[in-house]
Amino acid sequence: MTNTALIIIDTQLAIDDPKWGVRGNPHAEANMARLLEAWRKRAGEIIHIRHDSVCEGSPYTPGTPGHAFKPEVAPQGLETVIGKHTNNAFVGTDLEKHLRERKIDHLVIAGVLTQHSVDTTARMAASLGFNVTVVSDATAATEVTDARGMTWVALDGHAVIGSIALIDIGDCQVALRKMFVAAPYRGRAFGVAQKLLDHVIAEAKASGVTDIYLGTTAAFLAAHRFYEKNGFDLVNEADLPDSFPRMAVDTRFYRMAL
Repeated sequence: MTNTALIIIDTQLAIDDPKWGVRGNPHAEANMARLLEAWRKRAGEIIHIRHDSVCEGSPYTPGTPGHAFKPEVAPQGLETVIGKHTNNAFVGTDLEKHLRERKIDHLVIAGVLTQHSVDTTARMAASLGFNVTVVSDATAATEVTDARGMTWVALDGHAVIGSIALIDIGDCQVALRKMFVAAPYRGRAFGVAQKLLDHVIAEAKASGVTDIYLGTTAAFLAAHRFYEKNGFDLVNEADLPDSFPRMAVDTRFYRMAL
């Protein structure tokens, strides 16, 4: 392991702040600790990346409780700690210089969040010519809502398994606009869809929603069975709220009362 470094990214108390929302892989920190234990036994190179946020109100702000490393992955002895201000651990830091001086050419990366600093740093490392291994079960993602209103859900280990969107149609009613299963999971699409649907129903209940409406192509019989199994009732188009988005194709409409 003389040419390999273990890099643990942003695993500070701040990651437990509620602002991040639902996260996957609750065992990530335990798996990072196992990696650290193995590396220390072999006297391997270990680098801890610490996020020093410059954004007002961030739980990663220096001097706040969230800035501290989580105890199970805290640096020991003379292990290297490098602070950063962006998602990219190479920007504005001496990380690359540190690695080149030690002739390290392979990086094993773990930490949080998968879709933020882990992804950005891993891609940058590869672009700089390093061999990169991301330890999937020692990372964690959170759900993310994109500009289209799609919520990308992180429920399956560390990974984002798909997306789902709800739109407000008034009077504590919402419409399930679209469900999308990420490509690696399409071989078990309905199992993933079940996780997405369970998630969105729980979120809707917690938000005081009373009814969820949806429409699905009439010819998609498997989808009809799926929604009916989950407690959705077939309704006539005339019974839909006025603000429910209509569809041009032949559609069946469903309602779930929460």
